[in-house]
Amino acid sequence: MAKRFLILMAGAAAIVAVTGCTQSAPTASAPQQSQTEDTATAETTQPQSEFRVVENPTLPAPGVDPLSMIVSLREGSPEPIGSEQIRVTYPAEDKAIVTVTKSGLADDSVKAIRTRYELAPAEGDANGEPLWKITQVTEQNRCQVGRGSEDWTGDLCQ
Repeated sequence: MAKRFLILMAGAAAIVAVTGCTQSAPTASAPQQSQTEDTATAETTQPQSEFRVVENPTLPAPGVDPLSMIVSLREGSPEPIGSEQIRVTYPAEDKAIVTVTKSGLADDSVKAIRTRYELAPAEGDANGEPLWKITQVTEQNRCQVGRGSEDWTGDLCQ
């Protein structure tokens, strides 16, 4: 089954670009496609300890498309952001990861936030399509100069 891989960039005024390609969920006979960006690899290979767990997140009902589920959770930001990127990866046939990265934040301590949603197959289906459910939500941030780590970390900025 082919899954869509999208990158959405939002600028200060509106959505700037939408780029797409097709990526199949990996199977035992097909090797997983490598990703070209170091940040994409880092998102899926960093130890879980580098992320902080989001307690009691608002979760949507199981759905057929991980990207649509996460986009439905997006809320308008009270502060302007420089850019927002949404990336979907399928590290295994039974696992999807949606990563939302907001950078250029107008915040005196936090420069960027990365929220990572892990999804797994849910019981049931919708018109023959398998359902996905969110199993964990974690976050990382980059801090402004002098306010904590300027690299991605699970530690809060000061």
